Amino acid sequence: MTAVYGSAFDGWKYLDRFFNKRYHLKEPPLTSLVDSIIHKAGFDFARLKFPMVKQGEHLRQVSTAEVISCYIRSYDLRARDAYAVVEALSVCLFVAGNKSLLLGYLLPLLLSSLRSDYEGKLIKPSEWKTPWSIAVGRQTFLNPMEYASRIRNYASADTINLMAEINSSRGDPVAHDLFNLLRNQIEEGDLAHPRNYVELLTTVSRFD
Repeated sequence: MTAVYGSAFDGWKYLDRFFNKRYHLKEPPLTSLVDSIIHKAGFDFARLKFPMVKQGEHLRQVSTAEVISCYIRSYDLRARDAYAVVEALSVCLFVAGNKSLLLGYLLPLLLSSLRSDYEGKLIKPSEWKTPWSIAVGRQTFLNPMEYASRIRNYASADTINLMAEINSSRGDPVAHDLFNLLRNQIEEGDLAHPRNYVELLTTVSRFD
């Protein structure tokens, strides 16, 4: 209507003279939406590694779509943001070549980067809206931020200190997770190395 009457014309106010009903469409289930976007993306999302989780008294494996949807809710993003999140993860997989990525660290870092107060560090959401905790080993159960923080800390350590942690009597199983990823020929300067995930996301942002 502005094309006919000019940019100053208030089309909404004009139409309100004839229509007095507004319709709000219900948002689709977020996990189903994310799963659909993932399948259309055409990338091997199985390379996004995530541990088992503990829900109630049971351990189970969660789908990548469920993980992404839970984290999106926790960071108070909208369903439409799922498209941008999946697209960014797709580009991360493309840049990483055939290497695997740790979703439990990469995803909260990605969602942190979407906030205006992001400064290259993890930002903790006000509430984790996940019905489960992350199971690492047989006796260690962590909330998502604690898991991501431990991955970040171990990734910044050199190989000698990482091996010392693994071989110590208290041996943090999160360090084992990281070691199992790195032993698959991921070099320290590789963007697929968790130490370089901030740089990876910076690189991905240039694809926009």
